[in-house]
Amino acid sequence: MACLLVPATQALIVTAAKSRVKETPAKASRSGISWGRKLTWLTTMLWGGALLLGLEHIWHGEITAAFPFLPALTSLAGIQAMAVELATTGVAMALTVTVVWGLMVAAVEFFPRLATAVSPKA
Repeated sequence: MACLLVPATQALIVTAAKSRVKETPAKASRSGISWGRKLTWLTTMLWGGALLLGLEHIWHGEITAAFPFLPALTSLAGIQAMAVELATTGVAMALTVTVVWGLMVAAVEFFPRLATAVSPKA
């Protein structure tokens, strides 16, 4: 129903945090890829997933163009089911994306040759 709200919220927070990170190369980093670039990977993954989930929910009628946009909000039972879905499925999806991103960052840092494939030097 509304599981996409958790990754979308995380994407919004990371996007706001990313604006504070300068795009200077990380000197302590083996890969030479800046934290701003790495956070761009995370925001791309989160926004892309939220967009695809949104399209899927629209396709299945779980999101509508009419107020309240989420039909589950029309009843107390729907609100409770939506809260459970946010707490379980939404959080699990956001954590999974973050863990995969963390593994990507770790792989690039521990295997510097991967960094040239991801971010070739011009």
